[in-house]
Amino acid sequence: MISDLLERYHPDIFWWDSNNPYEEFAEKCNSLIVNSSSTIIQNNRISTLPAYQGDFETPEQAMDENTEYENMELCMTLNGSWGYNQFDTGWKEPEFILWCLLRANKLGGNLLLNVGPRADGTIPEQCQIILEKVGQWVNENSDGIYGTRKSPFRFNLPYGPTTWRKKNGSQHLFYHIFYWDGSGELWLPGIMNATNEVELSFPSSPQLSFKIEAIDGVGLHLTGLPQKQFSDKMCTMLDIKFKSEPRLIEGTREINNILQLDALGAQIGNVRIDDFETKPCINWYEGRRLTYKIHIKHNDTYKISTLLAGYSSGTITFNFGNEITLTGNNQATPGGHTGFEWQNMGSIYLKQGEYELNITSKQVDSWLKVRAFKIEHE
Repeated sequence: MISDLLERYHPDIFWWDSNNPYEEFAEKCNSLIVNSSSTIIQNNRISTLPAYQGDFETPEQAMDENTEYENMELCMTLNGSWGYNQFDTGWKEPEFILWCLLRANKLGGNLLLNVGPRADGTIPEQCQIILEKVGQWVNENSDGIYGTRKSPFRFNLPYGPTTWRKKNGSQHLFYHIFYWDGSGELWLPGIMNATNEVELSFPSSPQLSFKIEAIDGVGLHLTGLPQKQFSDKMCTMLDIKFKSEPRLIEGTREINNILQLDALGAQIGNVRIDDFETKPCINWYEGRRLTYKIHIKHNDTYKISTLLAGYSSGTITFNFGNEITLTGNNQATPGGHTGFEWQNMGSIYLKQGEYELNITSKQVDSWLKVRAFKIEHE
């Protein structure tokens, strides 16, 4: 069959879906491909053996942003089923699909999005609604999608991921903003260029005027922005064009004496973002890690708080590395997963410097929703 496919159709990609543990089978299949053409790309599912991992990885339904993928394609469904299932009504939100696409692009990968057609070939109506909404956004913001490469920012900015591309000789960082807080300002931590070295624009609102300042040690600060949501409510894209070489030192900084770590800014693995219609949150299950890069400006004792909602009590552990950890207790909130409130996790002494903060949770029962963490001087 493999030889027949190669001879008849001359494919560019062989996408295996096997848990084969036998080396003889893997070797024979791989030899057929390699001997047919040196340009055929294979995914990593020809075998479970480490010697046959192909040309690109294929994480399924979720990807770990803490993993350094050389080449990657995220495989996802629109609900929970790979084929048509009339009883599966757990449809993913269009915003979530777009968020996953942008994160895959940020890591230099692709999104393989599964649509389960009916037996007659028709696409379920809910699939059409999701695809049309995401497709319209992609069509209107294509510069931040097509032709992009791995972003120089491993971590996300506060309200979403960044994608990267070169266009007409210039370098562009596209910031995808899934939450607009109505403050009229926007921080771009880690972009250390002077204001005359960058050109910023919102492609969906090209005539919009605002003020740009370069804040020493923090990054760029935009003020004079609308205090209401942009017309593209799904996600607002900011195009940051560098007139000279980018100067980037990523990580969250202290702003107004507070380090605010929002859900959308976390580097995550198999974790789902929810509540796009309000302030997005993380649906956080035990054993799943959240990671942030932070910069501590002064040696001091810091209080840590979490904006959360949940049905049960548990613990949240903050690991700053070098055996510097804090474990705080969270309590059930009135209203369960709808009753968000700030809860104090405790205090810890931190020295000036850069940290890769890993946060884990252990709950008595169920799971937490988390909108943000806050680190402030005690």
